[in-house]
Amino acid sequence: MSAQRVHDNERSYAIELISAINDYLHGKDMHIKRAGGESTINERGRVKFPDVLLFSDRQRSTILQGWEIKCPDVKIDDEAFVSDARRKAELLGCNSCILWNFQHAELHVRTKEGSFEILESWTISERITDRASINAFQGEWMAFLHSLVDTIELFIASGRIKQRELGEVITDSVMPKIINDNKASVSTALKGRTAVDALVDINIRSWWRTVAKEYTLDESDAYCAYAKMLLIGWLNKFLFANLIKVYYQDAREVEGIAEGCTVEDAARCFALIASRCGFYHLFNSPPYFDSLPEATLSDLVQFNGLLQMCDLDQLDSRYRHRLLEESISSAKRQVSGQYPTPEPLARLMAELGVRNATGHAWDCCCGTGTIGKALWERKVKLTEPVMDDAADRAYRTTWLSDIHDFPLQVATLALSPREHIDSLLLVFQKNAFEVEPGTMVEFIDPSTGEEVGKAVPRFDTIASNLPYVDFNTKEIGRYSQIKDELRQEARAAGIKLHDRNDLYCYFCLYLERLLNDGGVACLLTSNTWLFSQAGVSFFEMLALKYQIEGVFVNGQARWFHKTKVMNALLVLRKKKPGDTPSDVRMGVVHASIGDLDDPAKRSAIVESILAGSDRSALVSQHRYSLEDIRRFHAWGITLYALCFGASSLSPLAGKLVPISSLFEVFRGVKSGYDSAFYSDDPCFVDPPFCFPLIKNLRGTHSYTLEPNQYVFICDKSKDELAREGHFKTLGHIRRHEAGVTESAKSNTPYWYSLPAGKSFHFATMMNPGDRLFFAQAGGDVCFANQRLICLRALSDHADLPLAHALLNSCAGLLMLESSGGPMGDGALDNRKESLASLSMLDPSLVAPESRQAILNAFEPLKGRPVKPLREELYEADREAFDKAVLQAFGLEDLHDRIRNALSTMVKVRTEELP
Repeated sequence: MSAQRVHDNERSYAIELISAINDYLHGKDMHIKRAGGESTINERGRVKFPDVLLFSDRQRSTILQGWEIKCPDVKIDDEAFVSDARRKAELLGCNSCILWNFQHAELHVRTKEGSFEILESWTISERITDRASINAFQGEWMAFLHSLVDTIELFIASGRIKQRELGEVITDSVMPKIINDNKASVSTALKGRTAVDALVDINIRSWWRTVAKEYTLDESDAYCAYAKMLLIGWLNKFLFANLIKVYYQDAREVEGIAEGCTVEDAARCFALIASRCGFYHLFNSPPYFDSLPEATLSDLVQFNGLLQMCDLDQLDSRYRHRLLEESISSAKRQVSGQYPTPEPLARLMAELGVRNATGHAWDCCCGTGTIGKALWERKVKLTEPVMDDAADRAYRTTWLSDIHDFPLQVATLALSPREHIDSLLLVFQKNAFEVEPGTMVEFIDPSTGEEVGKAVPRFDTIASNLPYVDFNTKEIGRYSQIKDELRQEARAAGIKLHDRNDLYCYFCLYLERLLNDGGVACLLTSNTWLFSQAGVSFFEMLALKYQIEGVFVNGQARWFHKTKVMNALLVLRKKKPGDTPSDVRMGVVHASIGDLDDPAKRSAIVESILAGSDRSALVSQHRYSLEDIRRFHAWGITLYALCFGASSLSPLAGKLVPISSLFEVFRGVKSGYDSAFYSDDPCFVDPPFCFPLIKNLRGTHSYTLEPNQYVFICDKSKDELAREGHFKTLGHIRRHEAGVTESAKSNTPYWYSLPAGKSFHFATMMNPGDRLFFAQAGGDVCFANQRLICLRALSDHADLPLAHALLNSCAGLLMLESSGGPMGDGALDNRKESLASLSMLDPSLVAPESRQAILNAFEPLKGRPVKPLREELYEADREAFDKAVLQAFGLEDLHDRIRNALSTMVKVRTEELP
């Protein structure tokens, strides 16, 4: 009881100070406009705000400073007192704070180094020594209070005390702190529920299996991720309810969520707001929403108090909008692994996709709503000149959906009406595979509070960033059924859809059902299907269902910040009855997110893609017939390479031969236990069992292979080794026996019996970086590690010197680069299978005199280190060599085209992540 009375006294004194400051400010023209803090004084919870806040505007949207108030029995230099004041200042992002105990006062300011120091200290009254004397000598501390306000005013005017906008405080400081301080305890509470209800664990882990990949940069634990999702949901409810009070009187119910209320009280309040105001996805309660420890609920109540104190409903509408945008960004940042679509990219997709601005548009996997908002804005822009109700009409025709409820909270924030608050938001939760034309969806009409059913129409535009979920998922409803239906459709057309097509491939094909004839789908996927075998049949199905207006890859940096994701942008128009196949456009958008944020550059890119022209230097594109694409595929060239103009190789028709007709292509041997089998020491085992090893080509800088390690190969038993005196080898085996891997256990006759592997003539690196080349094996028999792709001539009469030169020509290296695509870390995703299906210049077509010219031109390259390819291609000796090769085939005019295509592909692949 005593502790509660102390707290109540300090709270009442803080409120008295707030009133006194406001009385003093009345009628004065000062930087300090108002004091507040009554709603945020609370001793419970982890997040605490200063007892008194000074604002630079009467709407309390800009914070100047916080004050920490104690009674005289707490010394002014009390460690906890000082620490609390400074911590609260840091939470608000303020660079100063006041400590006040009615006897003394101190002004603490942040230094350039980031720490706090005492700038000024004052004695208020020597006679105020206890709580009783506070009232007795009120006149003394009141007089000092007035002078302190004047002093702070001078510091503000001089720039020593700086202000902080409320939006920044809420979204950059308060919301993240509440989430990070509470997610562990909410996670623990969730885990505690599993002890009495096993279904909790089943449900959370089922949810986690569908979203885990979206949290790869954020959370790794299912419970912690779910806790974070719950906390963001609660914060969004409080923020949005306070923001819409100006439009909806019923939203003022949120003001009743105060200290002493329960989780159930808060949930009932938000349910009431939802029933009367709409915005169901923001205000509904997801499973286990009530798993909030008392301290967490107290933090949320504190947050609500801060929002109420700042009178959000009294803010200028533009400021409310900005605060809303900042809260959306904060929510997206808090789940950084979700890869929210950058706004400039969303605008590009909307501008490419919206052709009929009066028709319906849909983002079927809306995530945080960025694309949906861009669709609405695009529709408004196109219809505003001719329609008085453009904004309302755009709301009535823009649909957003997602399989998960949490993203819809942020999507609702993103698309929530500004001036048109009574417009029905078409945001709903549903698996896109369960949506068909005519599917009924229920919404709340914000003008009446009544439930309204609407039938899903056919769309004129579908634009979406499709989920990056692999083919193994079993968590998406109807996925298996849709796969079977699409495979049957493919078989009827003579196409075999590959088993390893990822989820987004089936989304692309399924969405055709929901488009009007001639409707446009602008879809963002991973680029990996463009260089996989599975992607070939997927492409054939796309061509069956759509006119492919464009397949574009990003050619500068990455479009998603701090990720390794690279993308393919598909622009597809649903075929109309009687449409005949048209040429396919494939290309590269050489634009960063910064470029896409420039309206003029973005508009030029859109015009180039829609018109199929080169109106912008930021777009390069190439036209192919389906027959062209199939021919290139037969040569082993990927769809990804066609985006970069591997069409440069068209004149090679009739001058190529499959590599597999000249060479056996295989990978080196996998050890399964490198530490036991490989060493830098040539004497790590006895000589009969030690052989030169080529582990990789990183240390090889010439066109001739040089061993860079040693390998242990032995098929003798330990008894035999002991009898023959090979004690070093025996000791090596015994030292490694405890760590034998499962892979090594499959070796025969003993775990240490690594197969010797095959002899080979050439090798190239799996997943090379910026150096691309084929190296020739030297005189010694070498053992190749699995990181090498090896070529062994099928004929003893093969012209190995000429083949080596042709493989390393610019045409040969473009073929090699074109056999794969970029991995996330910049390496080339090439494989034994892709190389085996590749073609090369046919050595049998080279005349004897041309052969010698080629070999002569190759010699200078063999005598120097292999350089990074983009540097290598422009060396004088390299240029002479490449031209000698092309001249031998009558193709010397292709040199610049081949070199440019190859250089660009390697540049995009190896470019540093932003």
